[in-house]
Amino acid sequence: MTAEEEVYQFLGRVRNYESDIRRAEVTAKELRSSMIPTAVRYDKDKVQATKEDSMSETAAKVDELERKISDIKEQKAAAIMEIDELLKKMAESVGGDKGRMQVDILYLFYIGRQSVYAISQLLEISERHCFRMKKQALKNFMAIFASCH
Repeated sequence: MTAEEEVYQFLGRVRNYESDIRRAEVTAKELRSSMIPTAVRYDKDKVQATKEDSMSETAAKVDELERKISDIKEQKAAAIMEIDELLKKMAESVGGDKGRMQVDILYLFYIGRQSVYAISQLLEISERHCFRMKKQALKNFMAIFASCH
């Protein structure tokens, strides 16, 4: 894996964690909804078709997913903090408003999940200039990343 690919993978971890969280939350929601009885029939006796209690198994799966979601959220927070530390180092090395703007662009793009168009509107710069600044910011970030990893 090249250094550039490592940086993209490092910055993309937050999005990957968010995707994992979404999938686990959807699965947990579906399992929770399967535990709710759809209709109560009072005119018939309750008959259990199997010896296993599927409700408790489902509840255990939901609980396991809840723990998994919590773990992924902790990993995501740790990844954001790690990225934030490197962005601070990059801002110090670049310096001035240019460094701050580059940090803002990378932070908003990779952690805030904003499009380049939205970032350009937010920072009140042209979209083309935002792309150039993002490209330069990635080069600067790669240099900091290489020195730390």
